[in-house]
Amino acid sequence: MSAHLPHEVVRDIALGVDFGSHYTSVSFAFFAPGHKDSVLVTDIEEIRWPVRENYGDAKQLLTEIRYCRDQRKFLFGVDARTIQGKELPPDNRRYHLTPLKPLRGYPEQGRWAPRVQAVINRLTGEDLMKKDDDGIMLFFTYVFITVKEQLAAKDYTSQSKISMCICHPNAWETVDRKRFRANIAAAAQESDIGLDLELVPDCSTSLGLDRKALSSRRVEMRHVPLATEPEAAAIYLMSVLKDHELDYMRGAAIIIMDIGAGTVDISSYCLTNDYRPLLKERICVSSHSENGARKLEDRLRDMTKAKWKHEQYLVEELSMDNIDDIIEEFVIRKFESTKGQCNENYGYALSFRVPRLKPGTNNGCSSAGWLNISSEESRTLIFEPWYMDQDRLLEEQARLARAADPRTSLILTLGGGSDQSGLRPYLTENVLKRMNAESDIKMSLRGAAGGNIGGYLVSRGATLVALKGKQVRPEMIATSSIGILRHIPVGEGESLSIEQAQARLAPGRQLKVLPEVRTGNRYIHKKEVILENTIDWIVKKGQRYHPDQIFEAFVSIHNCMQRRWKGEEVITHSDRDGLEDGYPIDHVKNVGTTVEKLHTASLSFLRSRRSRRNKRYVEQLGRSSRASGARFLIRTVIEPVMNGMDLEFISYAVPYCRNEGKLSRNWKEDCIRLGKWSVDVAASFPIPMSSAFRDDSPQRNPLMVASNDIGAQPQPHGSSSRPSIVRDIDNELPHHTDGGSDLSDDDTTGESDGEIPYVQKSKTPTPPMTESPKRWTPLHQGARRPESHRGLHATGSSRNPADHTKGRYQGPKDTGSGANTQQRNHIPTPSLTPQRNLFATSTSRGDHIATPDNPGHPPTSNPIDDHSRQNLAGQEPSGKRRRDKIDEYAYSGTRLRSVGSRQSAALHRGDIQSGRTSRKQRERSGTWSTWPNQ
Repeated sequence: MSAHLPHEVVRDIALGVDFGSHYTSVSFAFFAPGHKDSVLVTDIEEIRWPVRENYGDAKQLLTEIRYCRDQRKFLFGVDARTIQGKELPPDNRRYHLTPLKPLRGYPEQGRWAPRVQAVINRLTGEDLMKKDDDGIMLFFTYVFITVKEQLAAKDYTSQSKISMCICHPNAWETVDRKRFRANIAAAAQESDIGLDLELVPDCSTSLGLDRKALSSRRVEMRHVPLATEPEAAAIYLMSVLKDHELDYMRGAAIIIMDIGAGTVDISSYCLTNDYRPLLKERICVSSHSENGARKLEDRLRDMTKAKWKHEQYLVEELSMDNIDDIIEEFVIRKFESTKGQCNENYGYALSFRVPRLKPGTNNGCSSAGWLNISSEESRTLIFEPWYMDQDRLLEEQARLARAADPRTSLILTLGGGSDQSGLRPYLTENVLKRMNAESDIKMSLRGAAGGNIGGYLVSRGATLVALKGKQVRPEMIATSSIGILRHIPVGEGESLSIEQAQARLAPGRQLKVLPEVRTGNRYIHKKEVILENTIDWIVKKGQRYHPDQIFEAFVSIHNCMQRRWKGEEVITHSDRDGLEDGYPIDHVKNVGTTVEKLHTASLSFLRSRRSRRNKRYVEQLGRSSRASGARFLIRTVIEPVMNGMDLEFISYAVPYCRNEGKLSRNWKEDCIRLGKWSVDVAASFPIPMSSAFRDDSPQRNPLMVASNDIGAQPQPHGSSSRPSIVRDIDNELPHHTDGGSDLSDDDTTGESDGEIPYVQKSKTPTPPMTESPKRWTPLHQGARRPESHRGLHATGSSRNPADHTKGRYQGPKDTGSGANTQQRNHIPTPSLTPQRNLFATSTSRGDHIATPDNPGHPPTSNPIDDHSRQNLAGQEPSGKRRRDKIDEYAYSGTRLRSVGSRQSAALHRGDIQSGRTSRKQRERSGTWSTWPNQ
């Protein structure tokens, strides 16, 4: 009888990661595939980390990295502090990277904290790291390798699927979360965690163009869900409520105060009325501060440095590099182990053993070898200023919560900083006393009921998020609306009839009719009628959404320029109520709408020349398009998905169903995935708020226009120079393409090896924009330009300088040929052009302003808009040059432009500077617009 080997039992894993400023913890839970709901809170465990004598917690990993020159390798956690039980030698301290976590968000390249940047410069200078944030990637590579080793001893196999959630501070914005995900994805690739690499057919494979092109990608780690630290902690606390706590917690409103080493995050939530209450929704904006517990160390460091101005002899006698290293070694390290003594006194005396320290005047040494700080100095110079900061931050959030929900009565403090000596008594005596004097509902403050797991609340909550998702996550109420600009097909079988669509246009305007175009047996464009530049509102003001909400997919149409091969998406924003879908952006129903984001997806896979068949197809396509006068269209399907504070758009192309406006159940089977990109929705679901005591720094605007062509764009006054990037995030994970195909998701980013994929450098410095974002307000003929924009085009070159009158361009002259009229009556397709911003307004002929007082439609069809640094000048070329010309209609700050085929690529590369081309060159290349000097 043959022996039967038992089948391997496959169990999936949920991971929760708390990436802390001081400690990092990882929790996990095993579950049978498809049975996440069967996991109990008691099933969650923590990863064990290496510990050394007097150093570290087995369940927490020090968030530190050091490069050991002797061993020629990176060391992590407690190993970054000790070598065989001894302290770091002086020559290795110069390679000790801490703090590793960026508190305010990822800085620009070369602009980290001074101490951290000095270490990064040494590591990058010796080719130990390529980018500034490679330290985070290296740290998580070590974390994932350790996780794999420990889970392999249990039920982890190569077939186990991993669901993971990582927490981040409230202050992180979209660009920070994207770069963090990129670091996580790269670390997962290096550590081979999750499923084995699987071969995913690329776009060309779906088209049958090159079946050798297979992208190697890791599935689970490409888009890791993120949650804020207070949210994760609150989710876990709700799951461990005691029976006697359930009655008064149902339907209540609570405040979660997470005091970590680097940041303080406070959020307020309303609970459900269920038997075991869950988080229902966030009731107000959250508060954030960078005054974490490490500020106590900074104050002590500054105090000691001031006392030791004349103690330079210690450097030579202790064989250290400088006084800062001595303070770090003998004072700060000792203070770390004593500052958490939780008692009623926050002004206790401090003593530190410092060898060779001699008694002196005002140096804090009364007996040889000891640094003594009195209780008065400790209270007034170290603890009390920090406690006052926490007092103001908590009172700010408590008043916001009380205004939103008067039932707010409980404040839960958690995190390592909440155990500081005397903090809770101080807050009770000050904040609660003031708040309770103003209301009949009394507030109480207590530590989180975590027992001996206080340091792992966040990671355990993240594990529950990875397991149950929106079942435990609170809903978010939108405070504004976010939409997407698209062209929609109308007529029989579509959502709008031709009569209904025509009624939504301004008088005198007509629907766009696309003639039939046949280009072989693969792409067939039937005669089609479309309504251009309508808005579909994805997120609507006042409605509730889950952090992982999945929206209904919809069909859109893109113009595919024959030279650029781009599919473009424009995101709009509005604060108005009662918005409706399917109306043009210049319609009165969309008054006040602003253009916020523009994303350009690459369709370059269609021009791959590895296949002769494809080459012939592209040539046929170009000839047919020029002969018929039609532009090549790509019909796409867009599927919006919420991922925390990011609204992600998954874009698909439909190769075989160009004229099918409705989606079937299996529509994904016939689609080509073009990519995934995201938009920060923190403006519509506000999380952080500025506090009076927060460190002064330029505030980053999450609504900045991103660059897909040449780098950073001009930014609103008061914003940081670091752009908020909107980009295809399918390439976060380094992948290998077999066969050498030139396929890419975005071929205009200009990235180079070793560059961070989300921060792009412009080729020329871009002056900061001094204007605040304006509304989308098309101006009628003769309207005056705002004061800030007068004279903007006055210095620019023009075909006819006489057209400039008092600094305002009057538009092209009508020669009777109808070319300019036809040009003005065409609504442009959104596109991003060099050195451009999508905000503000401008004047142009044929425009009309749409306001509540003037609800009429524009007399012409084109909402030409904004302060683009271009003028619409000259006349349309004719003859052979016209047939060879490629039209690129674009929103140049929503201004219409057309660039000739010979110069379009150079203009987008920045090779041709604005205003430097001659009239003869423009006529030869067919360039209509002029580029004034900047």
